[in-house]
Amino acid sequence: MSYILRSAGFPSGGSPSWPLSRPPSWRGFSPAADASVAMWWQPGDVLALDFGNNRYMHDGATVSLAAVLSASRTSPATWFTAAGVLQSFGPNVPAITDRGLYVGGQRVNKCTNDNANPVDLTNLTLTNSTGGAPEPGVTLTVVDDAGELAAAGLSGVCTSGKVYKLDNSTSGGTSHRATFGGTPGNTNLHALSCYMRGSGSAQLRFQGSTSSTGMGTQPLTSGYQRWVATGVPNATTFPMYVLALPGSVVYFILNQLEEGSFASPPIVTAGSAATRLADSLTIPDFAAKAAAFGFEDGFAGEAVIDLTRLGDPSTRHIWAFGSSGNDVIDLYIVTANEFRLRRNKSGVGSWSAAYAIAEAAIHEVAFSVSPTALSLSVNGAAVAPVAHSGGMPAFDLAFVGSNITGANALGGPLRELRLRGSAA
Repeated sequence: MSYILRSAGFPSGGSPSWPLSRPPSWRGFSPAADASVAMWWQPGDVLALDFGNNRYMHDGATVSLAAVLSASRTSPATWFTAAGVLQSFGPNVPAITDRGLYVGGQRVNKCTNDNANPVDLTNLTLTNSTGGAPEPGVTLTVVDDAGELAAAGLSGVCTSGKVYKLDNSTSGGTSHRATFGGTPGNTNLHALSCYMRGSGSAQLRFQGSTSSTGMGTQPLTSGYQRWVATGVPNATTFPMYVLALPGSVVYFILNQLEEGSFASPPIVTAGSAATRLADSLTIPDFAAKAAAFGFEDGFAGEAVIDLTRLGDPSTRHIWAFGSSGNDVIDLYIVTANEFRLRRNKSGVGSWSAAYAIAEAAIHEVAFSVSPTALSLSVNGAAVAPVAHSGGMPAFDLAFVGSNITGANALGGPLRELRLRGSAA
């Protein structure tokens, strides 16, 4: 009885999401006919998407990614491995590494230089710290740094091995800056990022002098690190720059200026601003899958999230199943740092079970929905079930990593998603 009370697949006031003749067991063993074959999904699962290990299951059989996920994004993208290696993904190819599936919203890198494979100083300007002429001996050049790029895991994107070098080692006590082409265009919150290494100290900031415009003085390291700051520009026309303090030498690459509260994975620019379009990720033929596995009588499952930050100014969706925003069941993260499992029914009401998030970490979120109740637990800790009205929605659509309209992207990695239905 203690297991059933803890299990997200056996909701209070609802039907279990597996037949009582086949109760759940520990993870890792298969209910398949060949009991000698160890499987990675949980007994009762009808859909299992293990993005971190690139393995997928539907109805007890391993399948290709395309069988369980339809991806649309008509732009390239980048994403990191667990070791920090940056990888490129072509249009309509989901960004999946051993860290999981990165689901991103639309972002624009407003910088206009060649930020990954520079050949010259186009759209990059050298001045002193006040915007005047640089002192003699201070230089801004394009140099080869292939070995350090490879060591930092960047050579798969920065394929030419070239980077920018701001050498302020000979100045007589004056800071100098390399200013990127491209301006914010508004005074909203922006994220500034750039990979830098070298000797001495540097800054990454907007033109202007207030404390809200970027990252103040920080020491450089011998290997590349991604510097990230958020700031509000003092004017729509104030660009981003790298500042080398007196005596410092700065190597830098993959600079990025984007509107938002966090830095997204690098967006490659080549002489103009570039856009990383939003992912649209859906489960194909979901209506048929949901009907076959009895989702209308209840479903349950788990999502494993690598939550990298708290306090986003907008909601972030993990999944959404239904027919529209007015008739949907979804799991998402709210700005108050809570996981929420919600049932929304137009003209009837909206109900949600919520769990407070204490830290940015890997979380396993277990959920269960019956026609009358919502149940939620995180890392084994359950909240009280919430009764709801309005029954189940029509399961016409299933979005992964966004809401039912494809908006409010997760903006981070989803490691696993598993689903069980009442007919499993």
